[in-house]
Amino acid sequence: MIYLIILIVGAIVSVFGPWWIAAPLAFIVCRWKATSSKQAFGQSTAALLTLWVGYMTYIFLKSDVNLVNKMMGVLSSSSEGFGPSVNIIVILAITSILAIIIGGLGGLAGYKLRKI
Repeated sequence: MIYLIILIVGAIVSVFGPWWIAAPLAFIVCRWKATSSKQAFGQSTAALLTLWVGYMTYIFLKSDVNLVNKMMGVLSSSSEGFGPSVNIIVILAITSILAIIIGGLGGLAGYKLRKI
């Protein structure tokens, strides 16, 4: 249930908000619905991972812009990124790690706040 709530509401608010808007959403949903820290961390991580990788894949397939170069520019603070050797798999891996950290910690923090 937590997974679906974060996934559906996260998809809606991500259209209008910044990229990090899913972390407060995971916090709120896990504070409200989670029954254990394992559930809060796991389900919020899975929801954000699905949301971000799905959205990134959609943009990659439907856009005329080279998403790999743009993301590497964001992640490396350079307009050229890490060079021509980086491909979409590396970008998916980096974004997956970010989604795991942000989603998991957001959900876990929400659950832990409820326990205080």
